[in-house]
Amino acid sequence: MNERDISATSKLKNAMTMLIMGKYPEEMQDEGCSEDMSEVIKLFNIISNNMEETYCFATSLASGNLDVESPKKSNYMAAGLKELRSNLSHLTWQTQQVAKGDYKQRVDFMGDFSNAFNSMVEKLIERENKLKEDIEEQKRMEKELEYYAFTDQMTGVSNRRTGLLILEEEINKSRRNKTVLSICFLDIDGLKMVNDVYGHNEGDYLIVTISGIIKALIRGVDTLSRMGGDEFLIILHDCNSNGVQNVIDLVFLKMKEYNDSGEKPYKMDFSYGIEEIVGERITTIDDFIEKADKKMYRNKMSKKEKRIIE
Repeated sequence: MNERDISATSKLKNAMTMLIMGKYPEEMQDEGCSEDMSEVIKLFNIISNNMEETYCFATSLASGNLDVESPKKSNYMAAGLKELRSNLSHLTWQTQQVAKGDYKQRVDFMGDFSNAFNSMVEKLIERENKLKEDIEEQKRMEKELEYYAFTDQMTGVSNRRTGLLILEEEINKSRRNKTVLSICFLDIDGLKMVNDVYGHNEGDYLIVTISGIIKALIRGVDTLSRMGGDEFLIILHDCNSNGVQNVIDLVFLKMKEYNDSGEKPYKMDFSYGIEEIVGERITTIDDFIEKADKKMYRNKMSKKEKRIIE
């Protein structure tokens, strides 16, 4: 072994020690060395360069830089590293898809990590389904609360508060558009007697049946509102008093069918008062209802006087 080979051997030992310690020596020179030593030095330089290139690539991947330049094809570890980056890139894309709500994504190429990823997706599906159920239940409860806030529970028609709000809105529309607006205030006759003699269930049946008949015969744009125990208000949009009377006549015809059937031992009947306004006639809700209420009361009294005379 000549002097150059001896010197190269010593440098090679030092360079290999550095490589083992994770340090990367400068490329060794083989000038003046024997052919065999030159070959060894060239092989060492290739290994050293490949290891440094591999380290830089792996470190970049570990830090999340998936766009790092790939190792040269001559690097004996290039294929495995490229496959690792490909898997990481695909996994990143799949994670992004999951973040967008695509829970069909599954991983089957990374062992235990695949199981963890797939389990995470399943948990996300469970949580989203539970969240949807909670939202639907909340919507259902909100609708139910809204229903009870605006609806009379027994009859299913508008309650007093809603009826007054709708009437105020209709009065304003009539005022703006100069259109006719009518109301009919009615009071069920004999409800107390039915409750006392036949029980409150029959009284409830009387209320529900009469309100159901009225609701079926008024238009979709009209409103039936329960104002109290036996009092109801019909709000008829763009309808004069004659039109209201036609509706009431139809209601009485339908009630006559019930009464003539003899199904119940009591008679279905109500007293009513109709009041009409036109847009230019400004009125308050209280005045409007009071006028209809007075007409209803006169109607009820006339029935009582007629029964006394008879």
